[in-house]
Amino acid sequence: MRNPSFADEKMNEKKHNRLALLAVPALLALLMLANGASAVTAVAYPNHSSHLLDSGTLTTFAGSASTLSISTPLTSLTFGATGTLDPSGGWVNAPMTEVQTDYARAELLTSVTMGSGQQAESEAAVGSFVLLPGTTYQVTADFAMSRAFATCSAVWGDTAIANLRVAGQSIYVTSAPNQVVDVLGVARLVINEQTPTSTGITVNALDLSTVTGVQVLVDSAYSSISCTASTGLGLSQPAVGGNHLQPMDGVPVSGVCTDFTTGGGWIPFPPPSTGTKSTFGLVAGYQSGGTTPTGELEYHDHTSGRFDIHSLDVLYYGCGPKANSRVFGGDAEFDHNSGFCYEAFIQDKGEPGAGSDFFQIFLWPPGTPCGSPPTGSTVTTLTSTNPRAFGHFGQSVTVTGSFAVVGAPQETIVEQSGAGHTYVLGATTGSPSATFTSPFPQSGGHFGFSADISGTRVVVGAPGETASGQFGAGHAYVFNATTGSLIATLTSPNAQSGGEFGFSVAISGTTVVVGAPGETSSGHTQAGNAYIYNATSGSLIATLTSPNAQSGGEFGFSVAISSSGVIVGAPGETSSGLTQAGNAYSFSTAGSTASYTNENTLGGGNIEIQQ
Repeated sequence: MRNPSFADEKMNEKKHNRLALLAVPALLALLMLANGASAVTAVAYPNHSSHLLDSGTLTTFAGSASTLSISTPLTSLTFGATGTLDPSGGWVNAPMTEVQTDYARAELLTSVTMGSGQQAESEAAVGSFVLLPGTTYQVTADFAMSRAFATCSAVWGDTAIANLRVAGQSIYVTSAPNQVVDVLGVARLVINEQTPTSTGITVNALDLSTVTGVQVLVDSAYSSISCTASTGLGLSQPAVGGNHLQPMDGVPVSGVCTDFTTGGGWIPFPPPSTGTKSTFGLVAGYQSGGTTPTGELEYHDHTSGRFDIHSLDVLYYGCGPKANSRVFGGDAEFDHNSGFCYEAFIQDKGEPGAGSDFFQIFLWPPGTPCGSPPTGSTVTTLTSTNPRAFGHFGQSVTVTGSFAVVGAPQETIVEQSGAGHTYVLGATTGSPSATFTSPFPQSGGHFGFSADISGTRVVVGAPGETASGQFGAGHAYVFNATTGSLIATLTSPNAQSGGEFGFSVAISGTTVVVGAPGETSSGHTQAGNAYIYNATSGSLIATLTSPNAQSGGEFGFSVAISSSGVIVGAPGETSSGLTQAGNAYSFSTAGSTASYTNENTLGGGNIEIQQ
């Protein structure tokens, strides 16, 4: 059993206009390692892009990215290099590592180059770094990222840098390209160095050149695109503001997102503290035509108890539970020790403009299976296919195997307000399988107020429907979950106005139990009844009444059934001398006539059997 404990910190984020589903420049987050799982919650200075590859456009792409390049008169080294992008597009990323040389020390976070539709994009990011370490003119920063974009109509780029210092002095970084800083007469530093052409652009976050012939490039990103006349210019829906593009969101297919996501960012300490607490970078998702996800995630903590998280794979990737969100995870190393599991949740809460995006990472200790979303993580979000204000989708829920059943008793059907729907959905995909409506839809019928499933049989309660001429007497119905066909209509043998037959339902195999807590029983108003039926024929098997029938006792308010018996709740009953303390009763279903076997006193309320 996984029991993640975590703390959250929101981050105020200043975003850049850019191609991104999950675009994140980051400002704030929190990490806490505790027993069980840990989590980091952030809105960071990342760039976060999610791309659905479009094979229908006639474009040729070029691109590459690297996180660190060092050239001297004698040698040259490049780290975090993606290599060249395939002319047909897709995406390529480079493995990340930590660099320790005489000329630079850096935490490499991410480098990726990609092409999709009518846009090419490359980006690179490093965490805490030192250039020319140990000298009086060393250059340091907590984070740096460059991005290069090319479309059929324009090229552009940008750079984000946190806490840049040169020779011990803080440097104000403007948004303008090619900002130059003289380094004590021995070196020249260019910030946000941009070299555009008619079809592409190269962006270096930093270009440091010394008088001795040493050059260090931090975050070099290059993108280019060649478009044929048939593709037209730009996109059909240009983004608001300038020539930047709309996010290219992935398409949920049966609850699965087949796009990919990139990002990187820094997370500062909360005020009044200054500095960067942690940095991260990620790329995850599906290659064009791929059937399994791939990617990488890096997280570096810079607090006094600093540590690192490095992903070893991406075992699952899919749509997140919220709009414009993704979830992925797999195996990870924690401080270079393997055997851990991670899961990342990312969300874009608005693009472009100021907002508060979200980044969260969970870590589980060795021994935890990593091949699927961890226990407690959201697999999918189920929604009504006929959403209505105050429709109360989710009033009743039940699940078996791959089927989930959800009731929406207040939804309107053909001008019948509150007639209600019930839905059969994929339990892990959320895809609709069947929609049930009452054979007798009525305003206020509340079909779907209760529901249960066993195998392929679904039972649905409609406690507000008129039955046998009695207003609010209620019905219950048995359906086939796969075909949607009606199997049986159940009515109370003691139909009464306000009896609310169908207020609770349960099914096991071919046996159904239905509660009617509003019915008069044993001479007591709203003492309640419950009934056992054959799910196939609809025939009544037994009538259950409370051994302690009381006015307002509401026996039948809740019901549950298994192969060994039936339990019925009566939350309004006086018990142990306490008003509405409540009782629950267990009945045998072994014979044709149910017999009372046992009474258990509750502190009041409901009861449910989990199988």
